[in-house]
Amino acid sequence: MIHKKYIAVVVLLFALQESTLSALSLQKLNPFSKRAEEKIVHKEFPLDRDGKLTIQNLNGSIEISAAWNQKNVMVNAIVKTHNPDDMEAIKIVTNEGKNAVNVKTTCDQDKLKYNVDYVVIVPHHVALNLITDNGNITVRDFQGKVQATTNKGAINVNNAHDLVVANTQVAGNITINHAYGNVKATTTKGAIKITDAHNSIIAHSQKGNIELQSKTVPSTAKIALTADNGSISLDLPTGVNADVQAHALKGRVMCAHYITLKPQTLQLTNATWREISSRVEGTLGTAEATVNLVASSHIKINETSIRA
Repeated sequence: MIHKKYIAVVVLLFALQESTLSALSLQKLNPFSKRAEEKIVHKEFPLDRDGKLTIQNLNGSIEISAAWNQKNVMVNAIVKTHNPDDMEAIKIVTNEGKNAVNVKTTCDQDKLKYNVDYVVIVPHHVALNLITDNGNITVRDFQGKVQATTNKGAINVNNAHDLVVANTQVAGNITINHAYGNVKATTTKGAIKITDAHNSIIAHSQKGNIELQSKTVPSTAKIALTADNGSISLDLPTGVNADVQAHALKGRVMCAHYITLKPQTLQLTNATWREISSRVEGTLGTAEATVNLVASSHIKINETSIRA
């Protein structure tokens, strides 16, 4: 029988290879050429099932994979600089305990050009707090809570089973696939795309479109999408029960579901016809969940064949 730790090392090698390939498409985030000096800092810590891992990076990406059920966190920090003498100024500082592990990138020189990419394997159920100033964050196949924050960079989460809180503070897209838990996603400038959602979703983009594909919508679920400068596309399953409020400030609201509109008394003028097409309040089925949509442009509610 193959030892679990051997499997973890194999998975880590694949993750490192994936990280290298993805870095080729992120040259704007990584200013280093093939001649850049590079070293790998490896660290490994025990962490309980209900523990928390925090990574604070400055320049570079963070990639998380949950690949085995042991209690260890395996961290590989790939450090790159232009000058080998600069390596001493860059440090990977750790503070580990039974219930918490903190990993932080520090640099003794303010104007030094460098990059640190983290490739990390974690137990399935720990909580994650991931922060980077300038870089992408990727999380795959994870059972615990995820909090991810970057100033400039994309956030990609795939197959998350608990709460996901994602925030790009300056610019960057947010993509979450197979979201089984609640999601809160916010970006200043970038698109938000969430697929195969199973629970409550709150998403806000100040400049960018929002796309949500809800596979199931529980009766207690809340969907709140706001696109200050952009459009909204929402897929809801056939047979969904929800109270819907949608307002397209400079566009129209379109709904493929049969919706029972709330009664209103008004004159039929050009202005009211525009208001009717841009603001919709009504119910789908028995109106159990809540759906609130606000966009500067068009709002489109689509129907999918999967039942809630």
